[in-house]
Amino acid sequence: MKKSIAKSILPVAIAFLFIACNNDKTYNTYFYTSIDTSEVKLNLFIDDVDKGLLPYHNSELTCASDSLVQKTIFTQLECGKYIIESKDASGNLQTSSDIKLKSNGLSSDSNKAGIKLRPNDDCLVIEVYN
Repeated sequence: MKKSIAKSILPVAIAFLFIACNNDKTYNTYFYTSIDTSEVKLNLFIDDVDKGLLPYHNSELTCASDSLVQKTIFTQLECGKYIIESKDASGNLQTSSDIKLKSNGLSSDSNKAGIKLRPNDDCLVIEVYN
């Protein structure tokens, strides 16, 4: 009896995983900040890995923005959960958000200050703000 239940649950569980996130989905992700960096320089961290100095832009960038790659930090993110943080030169946390990328959407939860997500198909622009 237990084996038949396990055999019937396994295909459902596998199907749910494929629905929740298609591992073939990769987001072309672009990061910048709207925090004026003339006084405070901010570094971007993704899951505690330093990705470099966040470029400052006083206007909202979208996936349709010209030369997006030159104006932002670019990385490819697969479906999954990520902790997005910005820290000043002394290592003090300025912003912190958790994001979840799925093949059919995304979500975020800000812990300190925040981020704005601007998706368009496989393109995702993330603005760090406070």
